[in-house]
Amino acid sequence: MITAKKTFLRSQYKNKRLSLTKQEVDYLSQRVSKQLKKLDIWKLQNYHIFISIEKNNELDTSLIINKLKSEQKSIIVPKISNNELFHVEINEKTEFSINEYGIREPNNGNYFKIENLDIVFIPLLVFDLQGHRVGYGKGYYDRFLKLTNSNTLKIGLSLFDPIYQIEDINNNDIKLDYCITPTNVHKFNKL
Repeated sequence: MITAKKTFLRSQYKNKRLSLTKQEVDYLSQRVSKQLKKLDIWKLQNYHIFISIEKNNELDTSLIINKLKSEQKSIIVPKISNNELFHVEINEKTEFSINEYGIREPNNGNYFKIENLDIVFIPLLVFDLQGHRVGYGKGYYDRFLKLTNSNTLKIGLSLFDPIYQIEDINNNDIKLDYCITPTNVHKFNKL
């Protein structure tokens, strides 16, 4: 099994993801969405979810967003401003634009209090069997997740299976409660 440091993993898994075709990403995204339905989380109300960056071959979250819309859930998405992550509740009237990172972000909507989130769906490149993840390395999600309440479920969404261990985990890294892959629901124990 693979054990490696974040910088190496970030490079390897960016390339691995970019090597996928659009059809493969769509298929794997549909499989993740089906696996996610196995979790007993759909009675909750406030869901934070990232909007996929298509050019980076990110897992397509539109299926999950559409499910949340159909069930009339509160959908909160991130917005970057002044190098900070803000959280905006969206609806059918929300207008979007593309930011400097190529991410679709809301132009309007109400800011949402982090402590009221029930679920956070978390983007990642790779994760390990202990529930740690490697993202793009800017720390936006780790800083954000530290502010959520202890009951907020942290669910990673991955196109790939886990590696054995990320070697250079530190105190700023926030563990996942679950990570969903195309073939499995991985549950991690809270310490």
